[in-house]
Amino acid sequence: MQLAVIPTMYPDESNIGYALRLAMRNGFTYIDRMIPKSLINRIVRGHEVSLSSDIQFYAKSHKLKRAYIKTPLFELATQIEPKICLRCIHEKGYINSEVQCPFTHQCSEHREPLIDKCGSCNHPLTWDITLLKGRCSSPLCGLELTPLRSHSFTSLSESQVADCLLISYFINNLDEPFVKRNRFASIPNYQERVKDGYELLNNLNFARELVYKSINKFSDLYPLNFAGTSLNILFKNLKNIWPASCVIQQHDKIARINFSNEILPLYVHNEVACELLALPRHKMQLLLDHGLVKTKRGTNLHHNTPVDVSPVIKLLTGYNKTNKMKCLSGMTEVLYRGNIDLSDIILAIKDKTLIIGFQAGSDLISSVYCNPKDLKKLSNDLRLGLKHKPLSIINPSIKSVVHTSPSNKRVKASANIYQLDLNI
Repeated sequence: MQLAVIPTMYPDESNIGYALRLAMRNGFTYIDRMIPKSLINRIVRGHEVSLSSDIQFYAKSHKLKRAYIKTPLFELATQIEPKICLRCIHEKGYINSEVQCPFTHQCSEHREPLIDKCGSCNHPLTWDITLLKGRCSSPLCGLELTPLRSHSFTSLSESQVADCLLISYFINNLDEPFVKRNRFASIPNYQERVKDGYELLNNLNFARELVYKSINKFSDLYPLNFAGTSLNILFKNLKNIWPASCVIQQHDKIARINFSNEILPLYVHNEVACELLALPRHKMQLLLDHGLVKTKRGTNLHHNTPVDVSPVIKLLTGYNKTNKMKCLSGMTEVLYRGNIDLSDIILAIKDKTLIIGFQAGSDLISSVYCNPKDLKKLSNDLRLGLKHKPLSIINPSIKSVVHTSPSNKRVKASANIYQLDLNI
């Protein structure tokens, strides 16, 4: 590519901002007339791009690092959608690299909110040459951009912006507790999301309404920690203390009024599913092999695999407790001595070798009831079964886990013991 003018890139200029300035100085009307859209997308994301021997877009180190403020929404701290400071463009003539940080909501120099859409046509901005002229990038508009009115908040720290974006995501995705984590930050209507998140975090009534809707989306047949999965994830990832924090933390005090018998699918990350069922990852794989949890695709579980845990609840809700039954949470000593976990109990229920009762409580172990004698019998059956059968017969997946998961010392130790018994 031969260009007449190749300006020098400023130290604090963004890669995409430099590409826009390069196209404008060489008389192009639209950037895609000079650079293919596929390369524009790579430049926006901070990747290294070479247009010619004279024009190199080097990967900026801070862009390719993982987000320094941890958030479940994205991995890398680079925002795809544009937001700009008009005063910087008028005074300096270029776009600063800080505008692509998803945790920056205002210009650090002028303390003005960054503009992410046109005030005339309400169209989101796109990366094009008109931004350097302070105009709307929509071909149907093209009017001069106007500064945003200052928010009720003057300045937020980066961690506070992260909190606002996170709770705004939950507001807009109440029907989907599974958080889809993107590699890059894609945040349409950026300033609106920051504003909505800030208002909710500082308004107790809004927070109570959010908690109420989130909890009662699911039937009361779900244990409380299942129904409150989204709220637990939200509270766990908040970086600051807000007026609404106490409401979100104490969501277990909200009245449950959804008495429907319909058990909706509940997709969560595999890591969260392991926490809900109090199981290690290889036991989750065992439940998947038996059809007691589901995935959207594939048969192997990874850290972030979407897992539907509703089949477990559907299995349990068909049983009523009797007076002779006790809650599993009150028989932890028997469970410990018998080396029994919830996967053993769930599989025994499926095989109809254990009679249980179910009444939704705070978590799964406090929701399942059974006769102590039946639990001891299950413990003996499991012990005798493991003693006389190789691990690969009992559960083929355990063999691979023993060799591929060196951190699971307990499984490896058990495998050695059982192998000794077999050799004898």
